Amino acid sequence: MKKVKIRYIGLLPPPIGGVTIHNSRLFQWLQRTDDVSVKMTVLNNVEAEENDVEQVGNKFFWLLKRLLFGFKEDIIHYQASNIYGLFFLVLVKKIHKNFKLVWSIQGEHIVTIVKNSFFKGMIYNIDKIIVANQNIEDDLYSIGMKASNVTLISPFLMPLIEENPNLLSKYRQKNMKILIFNAYRLEITKNGDDIYGFKTLINSFNKVNADTILILLIPSMNREEKEYFQKELNKLALDKRARIIHIQDEKNYGWQYISQSDIFIRPTITDGDAVSVKEALCFKIPAVVSDCTYRPNEAIQFKTNDSDDLARVVNELIENYEFEKEKLKNIDFCSKSKGLDFINLYKEMVI
Repeated sequence: MKKVKIRYIGLLPPPIGGVTIHNSRLFQWLQRTDDVSVKMTVLNNVEAEENDVEQVGNKFFWLLKRLLFGFKEDIIHYQASNIYGLFFLVLVKKIHKNFKLVWSIQGEHIVTIVKNSFFKGMIYNIDKIIVANQNIEDDLYSIGMKASNVTLISPFLMPLIEENPNLLSKYRQKNMKILIFNAYRLEITKNGDDIYGFKTLINSFNKVNADTILILLIPSMNREEKEYFQKELNKLALDKRARIIHIQDEKNYGWQYISQSDIFIRPTITDGDAVSVKEALCFKIPAVVSDCTYRPNEAIQFKTNDSDDLARVVNELIENYEFEKEKLKNIDFCSKSKGLDFINLYKEMVI
């Protein structure tokens, strides 16, 4: 059987976020299989050394070239939330009918954007939409998508572990548990909603066991986010603030820190199938997560936006830490997460 030819279109790190990490890992795993050949078109301005990576460069000429000549690949897989980019690919597909179009949706808010968009009807021309969780799948069905055009595949992919430097040893103190929160940036909506639940996290730290250190791994913030960050930290007593460490590291990956922590916390108010949660579980790190969406059964949930409940769950976890760690010993998220579901889907689409 001939190799399936894939053109993967999306963003690569930096920034280091759930979508860019997923794109990078899927591209790397696809490069390592004999079943497909893959080339990537990168939408952001990043340095990429691989021969199979194409920079868009001049957008006008790239778009014109695709309109005139289309694509040579069997499948075009678009992994981005820009609706205009998706509309353009649907248009190219209508002109050049030699390829199948795949779109991945990781964030639950994306369907709402599509619903309210002038381009809503275009999604019915997409051959396959890959969704990150059941909520997104149900939302697509509610606007008329057929089940045959929707597939649920977790975006979590095992990192290709080449090196894992000891990043947290200098923060380790005797009998102190390291809690970690990870977000590339803090995202505050126009309505003032705190997407990553940072306020809930900080409020909960007032009530969390004193034998803890909280690592805030937030590499990048704009001015508004920095002001919000500082305002929330200033609400804490000095002894609490002294146990909080802010790390701005764009060189190393989140999983490298998460894998060396004791407890991972994700207090988001909305989410897809968060990569960082499964990274924690993959490395046998207990994960405390908000109940805003579907979560892995092995994660420990608390009520979204409820700092008291978050503090209670964290304190109970610390008290029963060895028992909870033992429960994760036989969980295997890693070996199953090497892109096989994506590869099988591609193959099925061209048969």
